[in-house]
Amino acid sequence: MKKKYTVDAVIPLFNAEKFIEETILSCLNQEYPIDRIIIVDDMSTDNSIEVIENLQKRYQNITLIKSDKKLYTAGARNRGILESNAEILLIIDADDIALPPKVSSCIDYFDDYNVAMVYSDYSSFNLEVGTDIREWKSHFSYGDIINEFVCSTQPLVRKSHIIDVDTYDDFLILEDFDLAIKLSEKYKIIHHPESLFRYRVHSSQKTQAEKFGVTDDEQKLAKVKARLAINDPYYRKKTINVP
Repeated sequence: MKKKYTVDAVIPLFNAEKFIEETILSCLNQEYPIDRIIIVDDMSTDNSIEVIENLQKRYQNITLIKSDKKLYTAGARNRGILESNAEILLIIDADDIALPPKVSSCIDYFDDYNVAMVYSDYSSFNLEVGTDIREWKSHFSYGDIINEFVCSTQPLVRKSHIIDVDTYDDFLILEDFDLAIKLSEKYKIIHHPESLFRYRVHSSQKTQAEKFGVTDDEQKLAKVKARLAINDPYYRKKTINVP
């Protein structure tokens, strides 16, 4: 496949020794080749580093960054984003799987320079209980995003635009939510109606909020505050026209 854009994958990592190899291989097996896979380790205490270093012996385009301080998910993503020189970034967690057409199905949307983010449908699966459920998302609109995270998982983003809005907020509970709102204020966010990745559900995963020790009530309060931001001119209601 002829490449229009350079594409890197950015993977924040913490204690994912059971899953990280499958995630990396899913990036390597893309129909639209990924130039570099940037993994930012957030002080893992399991054998994740050893797994990645073994893969580096076989694949030259895997970059491992070992943080010497705790970054958490948003901070690790930001470190990887700044490390990359690619035009387009696939933001993927260390326990998820990108299906082979993930990048190739979405890349043409970036021919419109105003497009900052492209997200797709997906399936969530839990091998511990044997479930595999198709998740349909909707076309992006500001009204939808304040009701649910319509585009928070495994998006493709244009690096220049995510830098322009100051990337992820390192210490925000709902950092994905916040990023989408910031991007929608200046650029287009596109939904591609095809299931293109698998989101793993398992007992050891933690959200950014849980890593910070934030309670369920505090998470609910944070979401309410984010919704109330609609009254702020910076987060004024705005619907993006999509194909």
